[in-house]
Amino acid sequence: MNAQASIQRIGEKASVFAFLAILLVGCSNRQVKTYYADSKQLKSAFDIDADGHKQGFGREYYDTGELKALERYERDQLDSTATYYWKNGKPRKTVAYANGAKHGASFWYFENGKTQEEQTFLLGEQDGWSRRYYENGQLEVESLFGKGIENGMHREWYATGKPKKESKFWLGEPDGPITEWHENGKTKLEGHYDRAQKVGVWQEFNEDGQLLLRVAYENNSPVATFTAYGDGKKVVECGLQGGKLHGTMIKYNPTGKVITTIRWENGKAEGGYTDMSWLPSGVSMKAEELIY
Repeated sequence: MNAQASIQRIGEKASVFAFLAILLVGCSNRQVKTYYADSKQLKSAFDIDADGHKQGFGREYYDTGELKALERYERDQLDSTATYYWKNGKPRKTVAYANGAKHGASFWYFENGKTQEEQTFLLGEQDGWSRRYYENGQLEVESLFGKGIENGMHREWYATGKPKKESKFWLGEPDGPITEWHENGKTKLEGHYDRAQKVGVWQEFNEDGQLLLRVAYENNSPVATFTAYGDGKKVVECGLQGGKLHGTMIKYNPTGKVITTIRWENGKAEGGYTDMSWLPSGVSMKAEELIY
């Protein structure tokens, strides 16, 4: 027998063995189906091996018959890319798996097919850039992750595409400068974090760019004095101690003249003063944070 004939015989035997292997697998596997209780509509169908483990494809269906999910299993663990669908047949999300853990790119979609969110995973932990979008396609949030923890730049935008917020994270906590903007592009807030603690001077502005509030922080607690503004002019100021109002609060009229003084001690006002209207509207700080 010449070499070519021998190779041909070996190939024929390999084909036979391959066919038998496929046949055996087909015989050993079965499909388990479930149905919706109030109808004969198929709810799910999973390939099961001879030992009772999910092995192969799994499918889930809406009660109206449309495909809801298509997954692939290796010995009960999700493997490869799983796809989940809207009723209209378009993907709702796709998730990459390896040995039961998220691994690779995952995407979420609006019902119209546009991307809603994208994330990357490494052995089950979020790793890399995470991005979320408005339905018009404009980027809404972008943040960086490492080993499942937000770590790095964090940016946000309005649906118009104008910047809304920029900050930094370190091991899941805000750390470093933070800036927020009004939709018209004017600065809304400026401050600084040190491992999730507010530090230094924080300022807030209205949509016209006029200063509303200036407060100094130390270890996340307001210290020294806070000053509030209206129409760019000082309207109230008061000392702070231990994060609470302490000292003489001075309220000014639009011309800068003193109209009221109230004595505070460790967050309590003399005479049972209860008026909380001394902070301008539109700022993040609440009057209740500075009193007992």
